[in-house]
Formats: sequence, structure tokens, C-alpha cells
Amino acid sequence: MASTHTDKPAYPLIEKLIVIGLILLFLNSGYLVAFTETSILYLINVFLHVALGAVCFALLLHQGYKFLRRETPKGNDIARYFGYSGYWLLMFGMGLGFYLMIVGAGKSHHTALVMHVVVCLLAIVLLIKAIRNIGHQISVANPINSAGRVLMVVAVVAICVPVLAHIYKTIVPSDEIIAENTVPATYSMAESAMGGAQGPFFPSAAATVDEKFIKASALGNSESCGAQGCHPDIYRQWQSSAHNFPAFESLWYKPAITELEASQGKAASNWCAGCHTPALLLSGATAQTPEEQSQLSAAHGSIGCVSCHAIARMKGTTGQANYVMETPGLSELANSENAALRKIYAWFVHLNPRPHRQTYFKPFLADETGKFCSSCHKASVDYPVNQGHWLQVLNDYDSWQSSSFSRETVPEFYRPDKKQDCSMCHMPLVASRDAGSDSGLVRAHFFLGANTLAPVLRQEHEHLEKTQDFLRDNKISLDVFAVSLGWPDTSRQTFLSSNADSVSIIEKRVALSATTINHEDIDQISPAARPLALGTTFIAPLDRQNVRVHPGESVRVDVVVRSRAVGHSFPAGVSDMAEAWLEFKAINDLGQVIFWSGGSTVDLQRVDPYAHRYGAVMVDSTGQRVYHYESWKAHGVAALNLLPPNGVDVVRYRFKIPPNPGNNIQLIAKLHYRKFSSALASVNGQRTGVAIPVIEMAHAEAHLGVEYNLMHRHFYMESYMPEDMSRWNDYGIGLWRQHDLLGAERALLRASQHAPLEHNPWINLGMVWLKSGRLEQAKTTLLHALSLARNSSRAHFFLGLAYKSEGNYSAALDEMKNALDGHQNDRELRIEIGRLYYLMQDYTRAIRAFKKALLVDPEDPTVYFYLRETYRADGDGENAQKMDQLYLKFRQDENMEQLLQQTLTHQPWIEARPREYHEHAVSTPRFWNSIKTNATNGHTEK
Repeated sequence: MASTHTDKPAYPLIEKLIVIGLILLFLNSGYLVAFTETSILYLINVFLHVALGAVCFALLLHQGYKFLRRETPKGNDIARYFGYSGYWLLMFGMGLGFYLMIVGAGKSHHTALVMHVVVCLLAIVLLIKAIRNIGHQISVANPINSAGRVLMVVAVVAICVPVLAHIYKTIVPSDEIIAENTVPATYSMAESAMGGAQGPFFPSAAATVDEKFIKASALGNSESCGAQGCHPDIYRQWQSSAHNFPAFESLWYKPAITELEASQGKAASNWCAGCHTPALLLSGATAQTPEEQSQLSAAHGSIGCVSCHAIARMKGTTGQANYVMETPGLSELANSENAALRKIYAWFVHLNPRPHRQTYFKPFLADETGKFCSSCHKASVDYPVNQGHWLQVLNDYDSWQSSSFSRETVPEFYRPDKKQDCSMCHMPLVASRDAGSDSGLVRAHFFLGANTLAPVLRQEHEHLEKTQDFLRDNKISLDVFAVSLGWPDTSRQTFLSSNADSVSIIEKRVALSATTINHEDIDQISPAARPLALGTTFIAPLDRQNVRVHPGESVRVDVVVRSRAVGHSFPAGVSDMAEAWLEFKAINDLGQVIFWSGGSTVDLQRVDPYAHRYGAVMVDSTGQRVYHYESWKAHGVAALNLLPPNGVDVVRYRFKIPPNPGNNIQLIAKLHYRKFSSALASVNGQRTGVAIPVIEMAHAEAHLGVEYNLMHRHFYMESYMPEDMSRWNDYGIGLWRQHDLLGAERALLRASQHAPLEHNPWINLGMVWLKSGRLEQAKTTLLHALSLARNSSRAHFFLGLAYKSEGNYSAALDEMKNALDGHQNDRELRIEIGRLYYLMQDYTRAIRAFKKALLVDPEDPTVYFYLRETYRADGDGENAQKMDQLYLKFRQDENMEQLLQQTLTHQPWIEARPREYHEHAVSTPRFWNSIKTNATNGHTEK
């Protein structure tokens, strides 16, 4: 009797191995896509992916085609077409895998990587469909059908896991972010330090992810990043940068922290180390003496690759090393002394650079460079460091954030087409074939800025030239714009003042911040005064006229200084150590000097002490000047004159034409800049022998003719050239900043006449009338500006101020809300909205608006002042007291006026307040270089 049992067909072992290999490869691929991390497990899976792919490729090449020829006739046309198509696509996809294994899976081969994934995925779908079709044609329980089901389930799992992982990452925010600022701000440095006052890094705000020390070796070894095949171009660029300058090899660092520790205690030097020597701080080495630290290899490292790229997250924008550092994954392999282990890591990055990229290139490095850089380009001292009042000693971030370059603020005069952050200026795109380059471009790591001392000390002439070219590249412009002829009438003065009454007692208080950054009080409607010179002739633009002067005549020349491509205040960084001054010289055609301000000795070591300067002067508790390297002694800022981003300054020079001035007088203006003052060429009283370069950043000239016929008077007709609109606008802005409202009004009227369809001059004119109390004229002008540009946030903002000044709070609030669109991070706008809610007695909304302002700058004393008043009005005494404490902390020290008077005896040039109307004149030959005859052409002015 025949048996009814049908034996199952026997399949070769190699085909079973193919199925097992594909299952493992599916699961491995899903894991690699879903969980990108720098860990030993992930590294093993990357190498396993290559091994499994190679084995499966070999097996499929040997047996896969045979299987299709044997089994596809058992299915239908779908099995045949899908089977052969899937097979050859899989072979092609795996071939791309081998190609990537050779050339690497970097950005330059991203297209090949995408094709590898897509082609293999499509091939698997076709093959599974073909196998399932063949199995169905044979029997339900056929092994081919079972294999198809298993492969399908595993493939679905391998696809779903990465999808679910992506959804999770999208919903749950990553820790690799810049956190919002703490509101309200912490009251003490201990609250910001990891572990409080007893923490290992106090008073620095630096922290580590696991609150443990990090090995110094994990934060160094930038050389490995520059290995061939990695980032050699970027490494070479960084080698020339100021970041690659060890703190212990600087002129000031070691002497400064030695004195600091002797004066304030061992922990105080951590305040410096958080940014200058992070490897020493985070490894716990700062517990040693400065002398012992200097013997460590980490002390002679610098701000290397990992110092920035291993930062896991930022705790806000208050600076003071406000970062959280992590030990990069697999750093033990990357920095191992064993060459074989280093090659394993290098091969891992070659095969799959994504984990390396995610570890060392957090999203905020590309999207929020301004906030990221604030961690070390913003700093303040407080009692644990200076044994005194809180004082901000460094701040490049807030001046950028509140400028038009950030595109987050409303009231700025000029607005670029797109946001410009730190990297766009200091790290422009340059050609490179480095791994990680994008379309053959990388961000330059020269970090070009204003530091001309470092390349001099290292004798890097090429980098010095790059720095000089950077500084001269239209960063600041000069314009010898206007001249006034005739003596000013000092016996009769007219003052332009405000007739606008304050709407509330809260409007009468202005909180000055204890900071070394300008705070423009553009929203304050306050009195302004300027003496009007009667009987004078005003001529501008000077280069459009053939101006002629008479011997014995008094001449005032106005030079317009405009910041153009500087995204923060100028000078930036340690502005108290920088030396920036304006030189103005009047010289006749005989080569004789008629007037000279801002000159210097031949060796450039001594500069006219009465020159118009830009910078800051910090003083200690006795009124003696201190510099940034000893800022732990600083108790106040005695003088501050920084040119804000896109800001304008008008500098006036007055001199008398001598009896024999020649036939032509050349007016020359130059802006000089030196990264460190010549006074800093001495350390502890010893000359260093270092000549700190002086850069001429801007230059402008004009001419005056001489008319010897005293009876002949020239009449000047103003030229109307469209391109002069911006010059008149700049001039008006500069006068407005100095509270010369009458002059600003005249200039801005000229600007609006030159370009009547341009809305910005009309807005600026409205600002002038608003500040002078002419509210109806201001509103009319601002409404006209809105008719030219209906979406102008600036016009809405200042129109809101006008409505507020006349007590129409609801209309003012509507305008402010219109201005708020697209400017959620405008601190001044948030403050104004809070004021309006306060005046409308809606205290809940007022508090909410003020807190949003604090999210932008949690150290603004003005906001705490208004919060205090609002809480008091709302009957919340407890919170009012807390706000009062923070207001008193961040406001300017009440002893500042006394300190200023003490400082005047040592720094006479401070007498000329930069924000007030003043003229530079030489009444006696008091020149710095004792060459009196050359200074005044033998003529002593009376």
C-alpha cells in the first residue's frame, strides 16, 4: 500500500544560513538607525554590520541566483519579476556598502549612503514578496513560506523600531539644548555652581553631566582631530587661532591667579579657570597651586577641539562658564596610547561618522552660536571674587542679542536681511576637503577677531595679516561730514527740553546696570539739552561743497563714526584692555600741522591722553584703574564709551585758523585700534619687549580752502544727492544718541527729503520729536512711516511709546503687540508691554511680561525694579522683597560717582562724557610728545 505521507523537500544548509544572516542583518540595521550613540555596543554593531553584510553578500552571490532559478518557476510572474529584481537590487545595494566601507560614509558620500539604504530596503521588500508568493504556490506549511513570514516580521520590526525612536526623540526634548535662563536670576554665585559653595568648581558655573571630574586627557589631544582623513584643515586653522594660546603662557594669567589666590583664597581662581583652563578645572587640578598647575601638561594645552565640542548643554546665557561638560563617548579609544585602539576608533568613525558627529557637534553649535559663545564671552564678578558689589566685566552676547544682527529686536536703526551670528563673522565658510565638509566647505576655525598680540608672540605673520585684513574690512567707517564756521555764542544758550509729564512715578526711575556694556535708553522720554551756536554757518556734506575759511576763524569739524560690520559693541571682549582712539589732523599744503588730536609718538607707545577713545575703565575700591586680567579687584566702571552694533558716534573738533594757513587745509581722520593698551606691555613693572600692533581700521579725508579776503563771504547751496540719505541719517542718529535733538532733527529732515519714500528716516525723526515731547508731530510722522511700510515693527514700537506718553494705554498696547510679531525675544519691547499692563493695573499680565524680559536677560536691574513695584502694587510683599534684593544686586553701585571723581585725577580724558555734547579742542600746547611746534605750527591758540 503506497504511503500518503509527502516528505518535505530538503534545502541546502547555505540557504538556511542566508535566511539567518538576513534576519540578523535586519535587526542590526534597525538598531544602528534607531540608537545612534558612541558606545562599545554600538561600535560592535557597526563592525558586525560590515561582517554580516560581507557574509550575506558572499552567500547570496554563491547560492541566491541558484535558488531563484530553481524556485521561481513554482510561483507566478510576480515571483519571477520581483525575485530577480530584488536579487540584483540587493547585490547593487550591498556593493554600495562595500564602496562606503572603502571611502567612508561622510557627508561627501551621503548620496551613496542614502542609495545604499533605500536600494537595500526596496530589494528586501521585493524578495520577501517573491518568496512568499513561491511558498503560497507550493503549500501553506512549506519552509519557503515560513521563511518568508519570518523575514517579513523581522523586517517590519527593523523598520518600526527606528520610526518609533524618531517619534520619541521628537516628542521628548533632548538634553543637548540651551536651557532657558533661570527666572528670577540666582542671587549668589553659590546657587549657580555645581555643588554650591562647597562644590569643586565654585565660584565658576561650570558643571559636568555626572557631577564628577573629567580626565584632563579627555579634553585635550586636538592633534588626533587633525589626523589625515579627519579634520587636518580645521586643525591647521585652529593652530593659528587665539583659542590655541595656553593661558599659562600668556603675559598675565599665572601672575594674576597667583595674586588672586593669595588675596581671595584658593577657590577664587576657579572663576578664571572655567574658561581659560577648563581641562585643569574639570579634572580637579586647580586644587593645586598655580606653580604646580604650570607643571602639568594640561596647563600648556589650550581651548582645543573638545573644550567646545564636548559641551553637552548650556544652562543659559548668563556666561561665567555656564556650560555642562561630558566625557565624550569612546574617548578612551580615541585618546589611547595604544595605536591599535586609536585605529579601531578611527575605523569606526570612517564606517559610521554619525555617532561621532552627534557627540561632537550638538545642534546649538550650528543653530545658536550666539548663546553658545556667551558661556565664555560674558562674565561677572561678585563677592566671592571681588569682595564687593556684583559687576559685569565682559559681555559680547547681550550687545549682539539686542542688536539688529540677531534680528530679535525692534528699535534698531539698521537691519540686515538675515540673522548674523558669531559664526557668520568669525567662522566664515572656507573651502576644505576635510571629513565632515558640506559641499566642500567648512566653518573656518581661525576664529578671526581683533587679537593681534597672539600672532606677534608666535611670529605668525600670515595670521597677523589675516587679522589686520579682517579688522579693515569695512568694520567701521569714518566720514568727515560737516563743518561749522564762526565762533559759538557762549553768552547766549538755548536749551531744547521736554514738556512731556511723566505718567507715573514708576517712569521717573531709571536703573543703571553695573556692566561694561552700553544700555541704550532709547525708550526714555527725557529732557535733553544742547547749546545752540548763533551766527554760525553749518555746511554738510563737506565733500559736496567748496568750503573756504578765513584766517582767525573758528572752525568746528564733525566726524561721523559708524559701526557697520561689527555685530557687538566696539571694542569687544576685554574692552578695558583694548585701546581704540580717533586721530584727527588738520594740515596745510605746506605740510604744517594746524590741529592734531589723537596723535602718538613715533613708536606708537604714547597716545594723546585727550584723544576721543572707545573702551572702558574699571576701577577698584580706591578709584585706581584695574585691567581685566585683575578684574577680581574691580568694584565699578568709571568710564564707558562703546560703539554699539550699527551705532553712530559724532565726534567734534574745534580749532582756530592761524594767520598764515596756506591755501588749502587737509582734514584727515583715522580710527586706530590696538588689542591691548601699550600700558599692558609691562607686567609687574617689567617691560615685556613686545610691540603690540596698531591697526588703522578706518580712514577719511576732506579739504578746506582758504580765503584771505576777510570781506568776502561764500554762500553754500546744499546738494541733493540720493546717496547722501544714509549719511544724513547716520549723522542724525549720532546726534540723537548724544541728546542733540535740534541737530538730529535738522539732519533727519534732510535725510527724509533725500529719500521721501524711505520709511526709516521718518521713524528716526519721530523718535527725535518723541524724545523732545512733541507728541503730535511724533505720531504724525510715525503714522506716515507706517503708510510707507505698514509692517514696520519699529514704527509700531515708537508709535506705542507716543500713545503711552499721552496716556492712551490701550492704543499703546495694541501697537506694542503689533511690534511683537517676530520679535519675541526683544527685552525692551517686553519691558514696555509690562509697563503698560502696570499702568492699566493689570498686574498679573505685567508680571508675566516682565518675566519674559528676564528670560532674555536675567541680570537686567530695570526689570527687577519694575517687578518690585508691580508686586508691591499687587500686595505681594514677599515677592517684592525678593525683587528688591535682585534689583540692588544688579544695579550700579551707589559709590560709583565717588569712584569716578577719584579716577578723574588719574584718567583726565574721562572728563569728556561720551554721551553728551562736547568738543575736542587744544587751548594750550599740551601734546604728549613734547613737539609743540609741530603740533600747532608755532601758533598758540588763545
